[in-house]
Amino acid sequence: MKTKTITVIGIIMSIEILKILLVMKFILGIIGMIGVGLLAAQFLPWWSVVLVCFIAGALLDMNGGKSFLCGLIAIFLLWGLSAGWDFHHGSYIIANRMGTLLGGVSGVALMFITAFIGGLLGGLGSMTGGYFRKIF
Repeated sequence: MKTKTITVIGIIMSIEILKILLVMKFILGIIGMIGVGLLAAQFLPWWSVVLVCFIAGALLDMNGGKSFLCGLIAIFLLWGLSAGWDFHHGSYIIANRMGTLLGGVSGVALMFITAFIGGLLGGLGSMTGGYFRKIF
């Protein structure tokens, strides 16, 4: 009876450890995509973050939904913080003028639209990388 109890407790503990490792892989994937994406954006075109997410999605080996969410969050934060930094440091004038040209959208709303479009691109790139790994 005692060995069955110890076995059940061991199984429950290993399931909990696996859950923690999956969450850590997800968070490390987000941090890695942000870091490498920021580095790539300094030297390569804007679409290089999609390639970074593709490679990260292939390396992380997550299912489609988690991979998409990981890329979406990472690039949403990267592009959103980048747009916010630029907006705060003087480009609010041109952002407000662009918003006026686009039908009266505020500059802050353009920041969120930029972040959302980047997040979608990152999510799709990461999901594609994950499915690419599943194929091969």
